[in-house]
Amino acid sequence: MALPTVPTAVLNAVAPRELGKASGINYMMQRLGAVFAIAVASAVFADYGNLSTPASVTDGFKPALAACAGFALLAALSALAITPPKTQHTPPSPPPKHRRCHRSTGWHETAARTLPGPS
Repeated sequence: MALPTVPTAVLNAVAPRELGKASGINYMMQRLGAVFAIAVASAVFADYGNLSTPASVTDGFKPALAACAGFALLAALSALAITPPKTQHTPPSPPPKHRRCHRSTGWHETAARTLPGPS
């Protein structure tokens, strides 16, 4: 569920000139996380069960799944600790005093309309 949103969040958090680096690091970390999870789950499975009988598979699978769930919980808590980037607010530029427009009669200047701002 989170895989499509993570690259979007990562790429939106960096400057355009850093997109390649951010994309590469994001991909590498996803792969590293998957390899780490497989290694931990395999070690836990081997410690508690084996492939000889269905009961021993279940005996190893339950703690391995619990270990993966613990890492998922840790990842969710880490994600909550991440703060959004602070954006710099730039005030909008003022509208031009006059602008030129073309009608069938030729060029002439008109006053720019000003919209009322918030009170």
